[in-house]
Amino acid sequence: MTRTFANRFNRMYKVEYFPEPQAYNFGEDLVKIPGLDGSLKMSKSDNESTAIFLADPPEIIRKR
Repeated sequence: MTRTFANRFNRMYKVEYFPEPQAYNFGEDLVKIPGLDGSLKMSKSDNESTAIFLADPPEIIRKR
């Protein structure tokens, strides 16, 4: 999205104010953030038992 907005701004105003952002590439090794149980990658579709909420009591946060 940032690339799209930067290019559009530059074209509309005929300036090169925003350089085109480039995606950062980790090379061959993709970084995956594991879920709380460590078996799968972190996902929005996990059930709530694997999420950490800001309102959780400290002992639940430490456990997870």
